[in-house]
Amino acid sequence: MTLDRDGWVAAAREVVDRLVPVLARFGVAVDGALTVAADSHPCPGYRHDTRQILFCPPVVASAVDRLRWSWFARIMGAQDVAEAAAFYEVALPLVVAHELAHHVRFARGLASDSAFVEEQVCDRIACALLDEVPAYRAGLADVGAWCARLRARLAPSYGEAATRGFVPGLGEALHALGALSADELARLEALGASAGVEVDALAALAAGDGAADAAAALRDDAGARVDSRYTDDASEYWFLSYTWVASYLARRRRPDLVEVLREHVLVRSGSAARAGELALVSEIVADAGVGALVALLGAARHVPAADAARLLATAAAAWPAADGPTDEVAAVIAAWSRLPVQPALRLCGVAGVPAPDGLLAAARDGDDAARIEWLAATASPPPDELVAALACPSRAAALLDAWRAWRRPRAALPAAPLAA
Repeated sequence: MTLDRDGWVAAAREVVDRLVPVLARFGVAVDGALTVAADSHPCPGYRHDTRQILFCPPVVASAVDRLRWSWFARIMGAQDVAEAAAFYEVALPLVVAHELAHHVRFARGLASDSAFVEEQVCDRIACALLDEVPAYRAGLADVGAWCARLRARLAPSYGEAATRGFVPGLGEALHALGALSADELARLEALGASAGVEVDALAALAAGDGAADAAAALRDDAGARVDSRYTDDASEYWFLSYTWVASYLARRRRPDLVEVLREHVLVRSGSAARAGELALVSEIVADAGVGALVALLGAARHVPAADAARLLATAAAAWPAADGPTDEVAAVIAAWSRLPVQPALRLCGVAGVPAPDGLLAAARDGDDAARIEWLAATASPPPDELVAALACPSRAAALLDAWRAWRRPRAALPAAPLAA
C-alpha cells in the first residue's frame, strides 16, 4: 500500500481502535486521551506524559524526508525506504501493540525500571493481543520472517555481542550458545506444552548445569547492556527487537492473552504480590541481617498453612548464599510439625540446616511435591525413582529445582532422557 504520513498515522490509530475492545473484555481500560502521532525519531516509542504512541512513517515527501530515510533505512537493516515501508506494512500492528502495552503498564504503575524486562514484557503482551484478532494473527508469521531477515543484515555489527542474550528465555539462550540444537529446542517446547511445564526448566535439564549457567550469564550480560544503554544506538535497538520477536514468534506455543495479562497486567495479587514479598524480605535481610529473616520464619508457626508455605518459600528464595547453618533456623525447623512439609524441607536445604528425621519421613510419605523434595534431601535416594521422575517433564523440572536447592551436583543424577 502507498500511504502518506497522515495515512500511516490513521492506520496505526486503527490498530489501537481494534485492540482497545480486546483489552476491555478483560477489564483493562485504555485512556481515552491516548493518541498516535508521527515522529522524527528512527525508533517507535511511547510517551506517558503526553499519552502518545510515536513512530516515523516511512514516507518520502520532501528533501528532508529523503535524507532522513536514507539514514533510517540503514539503521533498520532495510535497503531503502521502500523496503522499510514494506516491513511496516506487515509489522505496524505489532509495533503499535507493543507501545499500547507500554501505555497499559504505565497507567497501572507496573512499568519496570529495567528496559531489559519491560521491553520483553511488552512484546509478550503485543503478540498475545495480536493473536486475539484473526487478521493480525495471520500476519505474525510474516512479521517473524521479516524480523529474521532484517536481523541477519544487522548481525555482523551486533550478533556476537552480549545482545545475543536478548532472547525470550533460557532455552533460546542455550541455542544461541550452541548447547541446544533448534530441533532439540523445538522438541522441548512441544514437550513442555503438552505437559504444562515451562520450556526453560526442561532446557536447563537437557543441557546440564554448566551450559545452563553459561546461558543465564549470557542473559545477565544482555540485561546489563540493555539497561545501561538502551536506545543509545538506534540500530542496536532494532537489532534487539528483531532478535527477540523472531525468537518468540518461532516458538511452537506462546502463552495466550489470559496468561499474559494475568502475569503482566492483572497482577496486583498473585505473582506481583509474591514478587513484592520477596523484594521486601530480601531488603530486610540486606538491612538487618539473617537474624531478621529467622525472626520472620518464627511467625510461620502461627499463621494459616498457605501463608506459612508462602513465607517459607520466600525465605528460601531470599536466603543469603554465603550464610551457613544457624541454631536459630534449626530451632524454627524443629517445629516442622506445624509447618508445611515441602517448603520447610526446602528451607533446610537452602540454609544448610540438617533436616529433622521426622520431617524427612513426612516428606517421604507426603504428596508428590514433598516426595520430590525428599529425593533431593535424602542421602541415598532410590535410583529407579530418580529415573522415573526425570522421565516426566513436570516432575523432572521440580526435581532439578530441588536438587540445586540442596546443592547436589547435576552429575549425581542418573542419565534419563525426557520422555516424549
